[in-house]
Amino acid sequence: RHHFRCRRADRHSEEIGFDVKLDALNNARTEYYTAQHLLASLGALSFDDLVAKSAASMMFEGAVAEKTRRHLRQERQIVAFSVAEDALRLYAGGVN
Repeated sequence: RHHFRCRRADRHSEEIGFDVKLDALNNARTEYYTAQHLLASLGALSFDDLVAKSAASMMFEGAVAEKTRRHLRQERQIVAFSVAEDALRLYAGGVN
């Protein structure tokens, strides 16, 4: 009986295109995560760079323009943390 339910659920998932949508979501998350790491790896060399990187972080990782929408559920703010690291490094006087 359990096997029948699984086949039935699989058939329903196929009918509504669930697997295709789930694959697309997983691919998008992978690309997003890769882009986050790329942006985070760009070190700010000045406070002007830091301002630009900070703005990119807010737009990219979760600036919430609407109070009811949270478009980055379950995502980490990797770029924001790299902005904080860059700020501390620049404040301390180091560039590397």
